[in-house]
Amino acid sequence: MATFWSEKQNIIEPKRKYRFTVEIMAFGERGDATTSVIWYAKSATIPSYTVTSVTHKFLDNQYHFPGHVEWNEVSVKMVDPVSPDAVFATHDILLNSGYVVPATAAGSYSTMSKRKSVGGVAMVGVVLTQLDAQGVALEKWTLNNPFLTGVEFGEFVYEGDDIREIDLKMKYDWATCERFENGAKIEEFDPLTGASIFPNIPV
Repeated sequence: MATFWSEKQNIIEPKRKYRFTVEIMAFGERGDATTSVIWYAKSATIPSYTVTSVTHKFLDNQYHFPGHVEWNEVSVKMVDPVSPDAVFATHDILLNSGYVVPATAAGSYSTMSKRKSVGGVAMVGVVLTQLDAQGVALEKWTLNNPFLTGVEFGEFVYEGDDIREIDLKMKYDWATCERFENGAKIEEFDPLTGASIFPNIPV
């Protein structure tokens, strides 16, 4: 008797954690990189959110109501290749966000701002893509208005021969999610317009 897990044409293939790409547009401008896809990314947390709650008490009863949505911080871990240099790529993001130390009393009074961080060349866009076994996109997450909130450059140790790693932490206003089938987008989650379903689903 044929079953869904033994029929070749009906084999269900789950999403795998290791099939993903990380794309940070600003990283594509440094060194000999010809694309913003970071091939040296090691891991990345998928965008997530928390819905707060508001409690109202009336007599001896307690009622709960949904509050607002908080999108949680995303972390990307990368190994640090010699070329392109990921350390200086992150330095570029910080400088392009407006970070300047005044050298003198009459020096620059420029400061960091969200406009510089997300509207300039600092963090133009961050995209996390889930791939299938053929390398075709299944799911794509896009961070809207992202900016760096922390960078850790690892440590130096004599005892280990591990590859040096860099941790990036990012905040963002919201995330959009797209679902693909046979390479075509069939569904999209966008808080600006609501979840949209595309009717022409390929078979």
